[in-house]
Amino acid sequence: MDEPKPDAPKNENVVNGTGSTPVQPTAVVGNQAPNGTPDAVKAELSKMAGSDQGHEQPAGVPPAAPISPNQAPKSNKPLFIISLVMVFVVAVGVGYATYIKSNAKKPTTAQTTSSATPPPAVAPQSGPTSIQTEEQDTERQTDINAVDSHLEAFYADQGFYPTLANMNTASWFNENMKGLDPAALQDPQGMSETLVSAPQAKAYAYVSADDKGEACDNVKFMCTKFYLTAVLSTGRQYQKTSL
Repeated sequence: MDEPKPDAPKNENVVNGTGSTPVQPTAVVGNQAPNGTPDAVKAELSKMAGSDQGHEQPAGVPPAAPISPNQAPKSNKPLFIISLVMVFVVAVGVGYATYIKSNAKKPTTAQTTSSATPPPAVAPQSGPTSIQTEEQDTERQTDINAVDSHLEAFYADQGFYPTLANMNTASWFNENMKGLDPAALQDPQGMSETLVSAPQAKAYAYVSADDKGEACDNVKFMCTKFYLTAVLSTGRQYQKTSL
């Protein structure tokens, strides 16, 4: 009786159950397919090699992890909107503060109306106007010239000048100063037709004197000089003296 033969060792490298020569595994370098690789696999490896040529990873740097759709870069739009809102709020606050400050210095319409006082009324001027003043000064000069001419005519006839008392006596005046209006003895702003002994405003002054310039009376001391003066509105004196 024949003994059973032991089973032959199974060839673990048999392809498709055939007894062909076993294929030794070959390491794949890069994306190069080893000999004996099917054409479809070679084509796929070739595509992968072409796509990786433009993205070579630097030496010593680990490959970057793929980006998940949920990990997309965050947008800065919300931060920009918040910044605009903050700028607007600050601008409104500054404008409102300026408005309050400027209005605090200005009185309201009611306050202005109540606190304002009308300007004092200007009292009408009782004095003469410039035109009236000029006319009065002209009248003063006319009066002095008229009296002067009559005094010189009296001296030519009598040989002396009248005294102040003579000129202020109506009877003597009317008898010796014929043709001279007594109104010529009154200043335009004066109160009477009376001459005074010293120059002053609103009156005519008449002074007679002897040769030495001293008082005269035409009795003991003859009046050989006279000074006839009017004070103008400017304060300047208008004067006539004996020849």
